[in-house]
Amino acid sequence: MSNKVLYFLAENFSNDTREAFFEKELPYLSQKFETIYVIPLYPDETNLNFFAPNVKVVKFDYFSACNRLGVFFSHFGTLRKIFWHELRHTHDKWFYLSNILENLNSLLYKCATADRFEQFANKDINHQTVFYSYWFTQWTMAMSIIKLKRPEMKVVSRAHGGDLFEEQTHRTLPFRYFQYFKINKVLPVSVAGADYLVTKFLVPEEKISVARLGLQIKSPLSPVNPGELHIVSCSSLIPLKRVHLIIDVLKQIKTPCRWTHFGSGLLMEELLKHAGELPRTCNYEFKGHVPNEKFTEYMANNSVSFLINVSESEGIPVSMMEAIAFGVPIMGTNVGGVSEIITDITGIILDKDFDVVKTAHLINTIHSIGKIYEQDYRTRVQNFYFQNYYAPNNYTALSETLIKL
Repeated sequence: MSNKVLYFLAENFSNDTREAFFEKELPYLSQKFETIYVIPLYPDETNLNFFAPNVKVVKFDYFSACNRLGVFFSHFGTLRKIFWHELRHTHDKWFYLSNILENLNSLLYKCATADRFEQFANKDINHQTVFYSYWFTQWTMAMSIIKLKRPEMKVVSRAHGGDLFEEQTHRTLPFRYFQYFKINKVLPVSVAGADYLVTKFLVPEEKISVARLGLQIKSPLSPVNPGELHIVSCSSLIPLKRVHLIIDVLKQIKTPCRWTHFGSGLLMEELLKHAGELPRTCNYEFKGHVPNEKFTEYMANNSVSFLINVSESEGIPVSMMEAIAFGVPIMGTNVGGVSEIITDITGIILDKDFDVVKTAHLINTIHSIGKIYEQDYRTRVQNFYFQNYYAPNNYTALSETLIKL
């Protein structure tokens, strides 16, 4: 084990409604670093589910209120440097000029956070410590501000979907050029993310390392029933996920079928009403939000023809990783990193603006041919998971990347 220290900067701890994935990395990281401090962005009463003697949880509210006027005067030089850097490099100067007060207010909080955090972590800001943010959000900005005056600081951040692709948020992500300039390494979860960093933000390739997410699942293939067309989907019920399009496809399917959806959201009532228009030959069930392990348990024990995702923007959906872990084929729109997990081996890729009628016909054909139910086919799907999204492989590689910094 190295004598290096890792500050693991997370959003929330795993529970039924919040972040559920970062803890999977801890068993591998704890074998490489002498001490790991796990610090949530929004401290609450939820406990970490992973325990190791060298993993310590620190619950400080770094993003609390501050004296904005005092921060403005004490950080005037820093604020000027950040704004000037961004205006020189950004692809959207109008965003900064037209939203100057909003962006300034946000920066003041980040500067105050940087001060509090630097005071706490001062003894560890050296060449033996890595500051690792699981999301490219507030933590990354605060660490970048500290790095202005502490250039020896080693800052790394993952980048997933909504924290990377501006198309998902439909707005300019603030101060990205400054952050990409300051931090040591960006770890997108997909090749699409890496390409986006290079083409959109001109991040040097040597600053980028693809670090795929991974699952611990090592299970037999799920059962199959070729006589039943059973489609599963898993996503929040929000406009971005376009779940209404799944219903539109199901309306056109001639074969008796079953649809099971996992996830909840503000469109729940509207989509339930829309699903009420499905023909009697299509049985449907909205499971609502369930704990992650309940979803994987369902995929392990039920015959599923395939999992579908028709979102207009994605990183690489974790539900797709979970599906192929059990050999279940996947179907989804060609957005973000989806084409990296949906290949000729694992399923069917759809155009972002796919034709509902043609897609329904495709599903009918695939089901009637029956290849997706063959054991050899599903074994190849599962093998793809082990080769690309199996946690012991991916998180061991991640640990090596961080320790080498």
